[in-house]
Order: sequence, then C-alpha cells, then structure tokens
Amino acid sequence: GKAGNFFGGSARGLNPQLTTVASIKAFPRNVEIEFEGPVAGGTMKKFHYSISLITGSRGFKPRVADQRVGYFVTTYTDLGQYDADEKSRRLINRWHIEKADPKL
Repeated sequence: GKAGNFFGGSARGLNPQLTTVASIKAFPRNVEIEFEGPVAGGTMKKFHYSISLITGSRGFKPRVADQRVGYFVTTYTDLGQYDADEKSRRLINRWHIEKADPKL
C-alpha cells in the first residue's frame, strides 16, 4: 500500500491484506481513523490518521518554517498539491495569548 507516504519508515513492510480498521470516529470538523497491521519483523503496529477541516484564524498568516531555526511546527501532507514535488508542509505554530485577568 501507500501508508509509507504518510507514516514514513515506521510503515515499512506493512501488509495491506492483513491490516484491519481498529476504529473510526466522525466529528463535525474532523474524522479520526486508526488501523492496525503487521510490519516488517512481524510486530503489530497501530497507525492513526487525523483528517480535519482547516479553519481560519484571528488574522494570523501562515509562516513557512525554516529547518535551520528552532520553532514549534505543524507538519502535514497537502494532498491538494498534485503536481508539486514536495507535498509535505511545515508551518510555524502561532498562538493568540490573552491574560485571564486583564488587570494583571
């Protein structure tokens, strides 16, 4: 199968004929899918997909992460990039932090 495209080397040797769906959960904004199967060496391993709706934020614009600088990043595979060589995207995490008590 193509699980290696998402899970890299950890899915090496995964046998699709022996793989089963462990759980599927659907929510209004996301779907969670977990499956289990034997990998190289005969051990059983679980894999988890999170497919979610990407929503807008409070005026923050995505900023592409630079691998030379240490940031907290979110990495995802952009399946809409059919003709791009690089489908993996790394964006810097940004937070909108407000004081619980603005008087402090």
